[in-house]
Amino acid sequence: MPPKVNVLKLIKSWDVLDAETDEGFRTVKTLELKADDVIVGCEPNNNSIRKILATYGNDAFRFISAAGQKLGPEAWSKQYGTNPFAVLAIMRKNQGTGGVHF
Repeated sequence: MPPKVNVLKLIKSWDVLDAETDEGFRTVKTLELKADDVIVGCEPNNNSIRKILATYGNDAFRFISAAGQKLGPEAWSKQYGTNPFAVLAIMRKNQGTGGVHF
């Protein structure tokens, strides 16, 4: 990642499990997250991501697949059909690494 870029700072909102809603989840901001929330999705700030890519280039980010393959954001999206920034942010937030710890 480019210097001082924390993937968690690129997320606008989080989707957490909520069995009491018809949707089965609710959307919250980072400060509204609770220690026992189970994160199942998120909404990246694509404008922030585009700005960083414009500054550092598409090769600034490399995401490592489960098979150990290093992919840029576009290649990841093409291969897996997901946003790699969202996947990484959810993993880090659920693991309690790379950001606010509960």
